[in-house]
Amino acid sequence: MDPNGKEHFQPYKLTGGVPPFIKNYLGGDFMNEIKILKNIIKENMMDKFYPDHKENGFTMFNYATWKCGIDGLIAATQIYSPEIVCYKDYVFIKDFLIAGSIASIEEDIKRLEKQYHYDKKSIEMSVNTWSIGDFFVGERSEFYDDNEIINQFADCLVYFWKQRVQKVLPNRNIVVKAENDIMGEYGKCITLYEDII
Repeated sequence: MDPNGKEHFQPYKLTGGVPPFIKNYLGGDFMNEIKILKNIIKENMMDKFYPDHKENGFTMFNYATWKCGIDGLIAATQIYSPEIVCYKDYVFIKDFLIAGSIASIEEDIKRLEKQYHYDKKSIEMSVNTWSIGDFFVGERSEFYDDNEIINQFADCLVYFWKQRVQKVLPNRNIVVKAENDIMGEYGKCITLYEDII
């Protein structure tokens, strides 16, 4: 029933497309033109972070700006779109490779080549594999004990890292994946390496 009290229910029109009288009432074909392309975040995540969000009309977008602020959102770009170091034929996440200075890269790579017998995949994975829990060392939250949230974060990293390497290294077969217990790292981990075919 509309605000004027006019009944619009017609049982024989409940299947198929939008009935013409409803299209006209709502502004023509407007309903058929709306297409929402969902993001990669599971719909129930907001329920975990902010249970009252539906009552307040709060979205994940609102939550991010409320909790992080502009500095946190800009800094998060470095996690979702990390700098990549290409040295020799290797591909590394810069923040995982360079603990000290850029000058130490050559020495570090020589050590890894010796340790992994020049196996490119193992060398790249040894640097680029990181436990999701290690992203939050020193931080404590009930969210870190929730596997669904940890897996969601890992899925986000995989999604964005794949986009990143496809953009900056389009001609290379870079693998980005999240799995449990990779390369001696504990729990859910992310890794990146080049798969030589």
